[in-house]
Amino acid sequence: DHIVQRPASIGVELYQKNSPDLTQASCPRCKTEFCGQMWVDDLNKVVEELGYDYTMPNGKKLQDYCPRCKRIMRGLAYSGLADKKEGVFQGVRTGEKKSE
Repeated sequence: DHIVQRPASIGVELYQKNSPDLTQASCPRCKTEFCGQMWVDDLNKVVEELGYDYTMPNGKKLQDYCPRCKRIMRGLAYSGLADKKEGVFQGVRTGEKKSE
C-alpha cells in the first residue's frame, strides 16, 4: 500500500511546486483562481474515462468549480429537498422533542 502511495504523493508535490507557473483555472461561479488548469483538465479526463458525467445545466463540469463554490452549490441544492414529499430530517434544538 505504501509503495503505491509514495509515488502518488511525489506527483502531488510536483503538481504543487509547478502550480504557480501554470495557467490557473478560474471558477465559473466566483471567478477565483483556485488551481492549475492542468489539474482540472486531468481530473475531467479521468472522470470521463471512468464513465461519469458531472455536466451542469450551464454546460460546465462540476470539477470546473472551486471547492468553496462546490460546497455552496451543494448546500443550495440540499436546501430545496424540504420542498419534496420524501421526509427530510430538519434537525431539532437540544432539549426539544422531535415532532412526528
